[in-house]
Amino acid sequence: MPEKLSLAELTKEMFSDYLGETFRLHLDNGDKIDMTLEEVTASRSHPIKGKEPTRQPFSILFCGPPPVLPQRMYTFEQEKMGMIENRFIVPIGEDQKGVYYQAVFS
Repeated sequence: MPEKLSLAELTKEMFSDYLGETFRLHLDNGDKIDMTLEEVTASRSHPIKGKEPTRQPFSILFCGPPPVLPQRMYTFEQEKMGMIENRFIVPIGEDQKGVYYQAVFS
């Protein structure tokens, strides 16, 4: 069984190593959908007064097959990276290649 990664462990650099790779999204009914990691983007950081940031905020963009999945929490698995549980993704667009989803890590 793949290693489960905590939210605190996930960084922009870690995801950048897997650009173009397949991530498997787990659905509640047991089905799995393969998605490709298309983009990893650093976000602007605005630290909260008195709170140390744990990492540089970033977002990731996946592309998967239709139909469009609802925005909500999903579990992802990447063969080498491991399991990423309860990650909120939002569908943000669709083209001939597939449906695009974004996840933000702050």
